[in-house]
Amino acid sequence: MKKRLFILSMILAMVIGCATVPKIEPASVLTSVGNGILRETHVYTSTTREYYFRHGDDVEYPKMVVDLFSIDGIQDISPAFYQFTIKIAKSYSWDEVEPHIVKILESVEDYIITKEDEKPDKSGGL
Repeated sequence: MKKRLFILSMILAMVIGCATVPKIEPASVLTSVGNGILRETHVYTSTTREYYFRHGDDVEYPKMVVDLFSIDGIQDISPAFYQFTIKIAKSYSWDEVEPHIVKILESVEDYIITKEDEKPDKSGGL
């Protein structure tokens, strides 16, 4: 009796498991939020957004990350070329954090590495 009940429950589990359709994540939404800045949002990650921006020269990403971390509510930043993935704390809303992020990304010219920054210091030493 127990064996039949077990076999029946296994068959039922297999039928139910095969009949369900796997969840497919909805497409992400790409929105313009500033001068040449795009924001990508996903349905399942409400605390994480990706920001894309263009620049023609080398940018000092570490300095931008420091300035972005100075914004209250920023929990994590993952930089990449032309992109930042930013996560905020759950106690903050994007409405209060995003304007500060966009302001920093719009001022990308302030973070461009100039030729003078790349020259080695030959002012002394051996």
